[in-house]
Amino acid sequence: MMQSKALFSKNRPRIALATLNCVAIGGYAALWNVVFLRYILNLLESSAAWHQVLIALGTMISISLCYYTFNNYYKTIYREKHSLELEREVSDAIYTKVGAMSYDALVSNKFYHLYTRVKDAPKFMNRVLDGIADALGNGIVALVLAVILFMIDPMMLALAIPSLIITSLIGRRVAKHEYAAAHELTMTDRGKEYVKRMIYTPNAAKEFRLFNVVNLIKKIFRENYAKSQSIIKKRFKIITVDRVLSEVITLLFTLIAPLIYILYSITERSEMTIGDFSAAIMAMSMLSNRVIAVMSGIGAIQTNKALLVDFDNFLTFENESEKTVEFEAKRQMERLNRIEFKNVSFSYPGAQQQTLKDISFGIERGKRIALVGKNGSGKSTIIKLIMGLYQGYSGKILINDHEIGEYDLTQYYNKLGVVFQDFKLFATSLRENILSGISDTDESTETLDAVINKIGLDKLIAKLPNGIDTQLYNELEKDGINLSGGEMQRVALARACIKNAEFIIFDEPASALDPMAEEQLYSDMLERFSGETILFVSHRLATVRNADCIYVVDDGQIVEMGTHEALMNAGGLYHELFIMQAGKYNEVQL
Repeated sequence: MMQSKALFSKNRPRIALATLNCVAIGGYAALWNVVFLRYILNLLESSAAWHQVLIALGTMISISLCYYTFNNYYKTIYREKHSLELEREVSDAIYTKVGAMSYDALVSNKFYHLYTRVKDAPKFMNRVLDGIADALGNGIVALVLAVILFMIDPMMLALAIPSLIITSLIGRRVAKHEYAAAHELTMTDRGKEYVKRMIYTPNAAKEFRLFNVVNLIKKIFRENYAKSQSIIKKRFKIITVDRVLSEVITLLFTLIAPLIYILYSITERSEMTIGDFSAAIMAMSMLSNRVIAVMSGIGAIQTNKALLVDFDNFLTFENESEKTVEFEAKRQMERLNRIEFKNVSFSYPGAQQQTLKDISFGIERGKRIALVGKNGSGKSTIIKLIMGLYQGYSGKILINDHEIGEYDLTQYYNKLGVVFQDFKLFATSLRENILSGISDTDESTETLDAVINKIGLDKLIAKLPNGIDTQLYNELEKDGINLSGGEMQRVALARACIKNAEFIIFDEPASALDPMAEEQLYSDMLERFSGETILFVSHRLATVRNADCIYVVDDGQIVEMGTHEALMNAGGLYHELFIMQAGKYNEVQL
């Protein structure tokens, strides 16, 4: 995993070139305003020949052309290119970390709060790199100017030293308060971003029209705006006072005091030429600006480097609630034959009550298993544990008679095809949503066509402007489209079917479809995956009648198990729920 130190090391060439550019900017200004001006004025004072002035002018023009060429190359080509490369590398590190994290850690509040602070890490990194270059480059220029001043009169350089010490101390305090302000603004910035996101979220459009949501959104924004104002007022009042104090001190010691001394030297001691006087004034003024620039660069380094501590913490983040079981080596999984729960109990992080209570059951290869029960009974939690999304459980979850943690979960996931009730489609093409990382080869294209036809997406695709390559949503493309709930569920089903999976899980995937369409869809799925293991989770009991075994979940426990016929004959909870749903369905039909 690439952390901030590694990224800085990799970007040393950029720092070197940026420093050189900074030196070029300051050196060019010093060359014109100090060296050249002093030389010209002294030439004119000594009545030198005009050709000497023209030669000096021609030399400066040539130097100017070289300077502008290099400066424009750096700003318009090199810096922008490397800034984008850095953004890519930092973002890749963040996304790689997210992809490797456990589900338990990923949904924790601690993770979310940390992520909101590191999402702008590329910007912080660029600021640190620029700060290093500014501090080094302006420091070199300031040193050159100091040498020039020393050559003119050592006393003037001595007058500037106190400001260097004082402004450096003030700069450290400013950086500390800027870092604290950035942390305090995290939550308020999150609130304001939430409001902005709600404005264009399609799912919120109905509420905006039917309810007085606009006023609620405005209220949330105003509250977070007021909190931001309070933080800024508290922190930046100190920062402003410190910066003004720093600039006043710099002005006093590097400009006003030396100016008084120069005037004294000219009027009382007559030790300076007009050229020396002009050069001294310009050098002191430029030294003042370079000192401020050095302090600004150091401040940028300190502030943004502190923020990058969050970036390194993010890359090493582990959720404290995770139960980690270490094994010497990961088992290879050739075939998924059996999944078994043995006395499994589970509580969500921070919850006071157990969601699952001493559950035991098994799923054999090739069987069709159904999980049914009331909302909140624990069905989806069982699914999450089967998929290895949570580790903090008691008991055993066995895959082929071995603990799930003994296997490489990447291998395990490749054998799973899952459709969640709350699935997510992405702002990319319909094709990419279905393939979802699978290489678009000739073989996969043939499979894709078969899946599309089987799921019933062919009619939808025929109506789309760009067919299967039509963009979904409008975040990335202005002409992106929104699908209906039923259409989105079919896309999610197609995504599960495209994988050559051995174990298929349907977690209420057809909730947006009517009962007849749902039953037909499940029938098609059973035909499609005729030789594979299937686990259904459904609140509509009519769709699971053909399951080989039905597990009835209630209050975190499996209270009944058996076939549809056996459970109906038992007259228990399953029978009660089935009769209730059948009655409601008949009422609707009538």
